[in-house]
Amino acid sequence: MLGLLYWTSEHSWKTKYPTLCLPSNREPFEIFRWPSIFRIGVTLCGTQSAAAAAPQSVTPMRKIDGHLKISKGSRLLGKQRVGYFVFQECSLVQYSNPSMGGGQTGRYNFRGATIVPDVDIEKGKFTIRCELDDDTGEIRLTAESEEEFAMWLAACRMASRGKAAGSIGFDSEKEACGVFINMVTPVKKADDGRRTLANFLPQGLVKKKNIKQLASAILDAHASVAGQTLLEAKLNYIRAWEVLLDFGVSYFLVKFTEPYRPKEELLGVAYNRLVRLDPVTHAHLQTWRYSTMRSWNINWEIKEMKIEHEDGPIAFTCRSADLKILHEFIGGYIFMGMRRDVHETVNTELFYKMTGGWEG
Repeated sequence: MLGLLYWTSEHSWKTKYPTLCLPSNREPFEIFRWPSIFRIGVTLCGTQSAAAAAPQSVTPMRKIDGHLKISKGSRLLGKQRVGYFVFQECSLVQYSNPSMGGGQTGRYNFRGATIVPDVDIEKGKFTIRCELDDDTGEIRLTAESEEEFAMWLAACRMASRGKAAGSIGFDSEKEACGVFINMVTPVKKADDGRRTLANFLPQGLVKKKNIKQLASAILDAHASVAGQTLLEAKLNYIRAWEVLLDFGVSYFLVKFTEPYRPKEELLGVAYNRLVRLDPVTHAHLQTWRYSTMRSWNINWEIKEMKIEHEDGPIAFTCRSADLKILHEFIGGYIFMGMRRDVHETVNTELFYKMTGGWEG
């Protein structure tokens, strides 16, 4: 049962704040389309029916199967193994042979996963980096061709959003993946003499030696966008930006008090997760999905935020900004996750409940 719970800090008993509570059958977070979070908004507002809050049924999926190379962990990139894979709903199942009679050798749940394409057309590299929302961590899937890469990338993206891979919307998702491949495909054109390094680099750098490789890369990159209009170039730039691993992540310097860590660390706040990073190398150390969050509360007197997750609580203080800013980021993202339709009227009262709480 969902209900509105009010949080009061240990010392500030007058401050009320809605604690986020999630049901056990959570779906992965998708911005504007998170059924579990939406049901919380229904409980907070009391304005929607239960039928409207229920998630839509999953349509039968098209069979997505084939051979891929797989590697696990950042240190095992050279140890790729070939396997036969089949998508079953939102899970990728690995078999020892195509007949699927040789036994299942692996199963990977893609719900809530972070999918990042890693493509180099010239080197024939078609890799999909998948940061799974469980103890598996990161896996990398490598396809043999552009067509296979587009199919598997589309399936992984759909599964990460909680949709059955190959269901309705797969064709449009695959088409979007094809557009991405075209964006990163180098287009080499003969130099007409009008474009030289002087158009792109300072004169001091142009005169230096050993920049032939840099010159070739710059001219090839320009040739790939030379035929685009200004609007097309801007849109393609945004699309390329959106597929980066750290797209949309805001960083805060924090110090963890539970579990205690003596050194300050980076906390990345994204639309669907919190990420703990090494402040020097920026390596991802730990990920907490909003879909695994049970509750959060704040002690405004000591400026400490505590979040309850399935794998245990975490608590930290913010060193690089006021804790209110970090609180507004998290509450704002969850508020957006409650909205099923971007055109619906904004519930300002609920918005202030999710992002406020320090007054009075």
